[in-house]
Amino acid sequence: MTFVKPGSTYKASPANTPDDAKDSDASVTTGAAAPEVLTSGESNQTIDAGFYRCAYVGDYVWLDNNNNNLQDAGDVGLNGILVELYSTSNLTTPVQTMLTINDPRDPSKKGYYNFEVCQVGDYLIKVKKPSTYDFVSPNQGTDDAIDSDIIDFANESTLIFKVSYAAEINDIDAGVKSKVLPITLKEFTGRWNQTEM
Repeated sequence: MTFVKPGSTYKASPANTPDDAKDSDASVTTGAAAPEVLTSGESNQTIDAGFYRCAYVGDYVWLDNNNNNLQDAGDVGLNGILVELYSTSNLTTPVQTMLTINDPRDPSKKGYYNFEVCQVGDYLIKVKKPSTYDFVSPNQGTDDAIDSDIIDFANESTLIFKVSYAAEINDIDAGVKSKVLPITLKEFTGRWNQTEM
């Protein structure tokens, strides 16, 4: 007997766990269950197949060229930026990491990242920006899809957010701006123009 996944977004559950009445019997690679020989009148109601879906978390890291703290026309995504996903159960070791890339759905868009999250729970994102950039002001405007979500600049992290089963969270962005370079005054020359009363 072979089981077919209900769609490309589904994954096969691990097969043959200790409780045969509740486990999945389908191979995670082929979908086939082991052959079962039944005699006349015999019944076996334990041949099952389990499938599940993961959640997805991501969006863009972008350079705010017009300094309005929003991702809009004229702003560009930044590739090669390290993005880390952390579970609140362990804030010292990331669950997943990736470098931002061109969006596979639209290769003209840079700065894309996306994490497949199969365990529900509470998470946060950290964005390791280059030292030549500062983060823009977070949570500006009324459209969460185009604002920046890095709120803890020292730790380069977002707020904690909840990932539920099969959720699509595609609005966690990080906006950066070019850092203002420090200027040191080396010399100052002035002249007093005295006028007679």
